Parts: sequence; structure tokens; C-alpha cells
Amino acid sequence: MSIFLMGVWDPDTKQWCTVAKCGNGHDDKTIEKLNKELKMTKISKDPSKVPSWLSVHRSLVPDFVIADPKVQA
Repeated sequence: MSIFLMGVWDPDTKQWCTVAKCGNGHDDKTIEKLNKELKMTKISKDPSKVPSWLSVHRSLVPDFVIADPKVQA
């Protein structure tokens, strides 16, 4: 992955809400590290597979999502 949706936690809805799309500013080493360390699930831009903890506009549904950041591994 090299383009990331960034979000903030909304305590009222108890969801992460996407607020920005970041596709630059990461060097190759950082992108490689993120791809190795983040637990990602492929959802192939399928809106029905967006987890309930994530609020994302239909036009920005991603190919992959990470594990819920509020859940301890």
C-alpha cells in the first residue's frame, strides 16, 4: 500500500471517520515497514465489507483495511 486514508476517532458514533487521503510524504522504507507491520484485510472496495468501526464515504472505500486500532492485539 502506498496511499492511506487517515481518520480520527468520533466518540459519539464510536467510529473512525476518514478525513484525508495521504499519498505522498512517505519514503520507501516507511511504506515497506507499514506494509509489514499493519494487519490488513482485503475488502476489494466492497462497501458491504467495511467494518462497523469505520465510517468512510462510498467513493473512498479502500482495497484494504487494517485491524480495528481500538482493539488490543
